[in-house]
Amino acid sequence: MRIRKRLWLPKEHGAWAMFAVPLGLGALSAGGGGWRVLWLALAALFFFTAREPLLAWWRGRLRGRPVGGAFTALEIYLALAALSGLPLLVVHRLWGMVPIGLAAAGLLIWNARQAARREERTLATEMIGVAGLTLAGPAAHYAAAGRWTVEAWAVWAVSASYFLGRVFYVRLRVLDARGKRRPQKQTVRRRCAAYHAALAVALGACAVSSPGGFWFLLGYIPALWRAGWHVVRPARELALVRVGVQEVAYSLWFLVFAVAGFAATAAARP
Repeated sequence: MRIRKRLWLPKEHGAWAMFAVPLGLGALSAGGGGWRVLWLALAALFFFTAREPLLAWWRGRLRGRPVGGAFTALEIYLALAALSGLPLLVVHRLWGMVPIGLAAAGLLIWNARQAARREERTLATEMIGVAGLTLAGPAAHYAAAGRWTVEAWAVWAVSASYFLGRVFYVRLRVLDARGKRRPQKQTVRRRCAAYHAALAVALGACAVSSPGGFWFLLGYIPALWRAGWHVVRPARELALVRVGVQEVAYSLWFLVFAVAGFAATAAARP
C-alpha cells in the first residue's frame, strides 16, 4: 500500500486491465515489433500512471488544498513517457503515433477534469474513459506492424466493446448493492441487458461469417454470462475485491481468445 501511494499508482483493478489487455492484444495480434513494442509499452505505462497524480493535483487545486508531491510526480511520469516514446519517432519513424498520442492526452485531461469535479461516474464519462484507455490497442498494433492497418482499429473496436460491457455490468452491480430507487435500477438493468443482447447478436453473426468469429465469441462468453445472470437475478451484496479479481480473470480469458480470433482471421487470408 505504501509503495502504491508513494509511486502514485492507480488503484483500480479494472483500469489496469482496461489499459493492459488492449495493449497486449494489439501487440500479439500484429506479431513481432521487438523494441518498438517495448518503447510503446513503457511510454503508455508512464502516461497511464500520470493520471493519478494529475487527478490529485487537480482536486487539490480546486479545493485550495495542494497535495504534496502530486505535481512533481506528474512531471516525472510525463517526462518518462516522452523519453520512452521518443525512439518511436526519432529512430523508428512512427510518426503516426503523434495523432493517437494527442487524442489520448486530450481524453486524459478531460477525464481527469470530470473526476476532479466528481463527475467521473456518469455513463458518458465512463464510456469516453474506455475509448481513451483502449487506444493502447491500436497504438501497440501500429508499433508492432510498423504501419497503420484496418486490423489495428479492429483491435480497438473489439477491446472497447468488451470493456464497455464491463461498465454497464459494474454500474448494475453497484446500484443493486446500494439499494437505489427502483426506477433508476430498472433503467440501468435495461441498458445492461440491451447492450449485452446486441453484443451477443453481433458476435453470433461474426461467428458464422468470419474465420475468427468463433474465437471472438468464446472470448466474450464469461462476460456475457455474468451480465445475463445478474440482470435476471440481482445480487444484493457486492464484494468489490472479489468482483475486481473476477473481472481481471475474465479480461485475461478475453485476451487469449481474441488473439486466437485475429490469428484465425489472418490465417484465412489468401
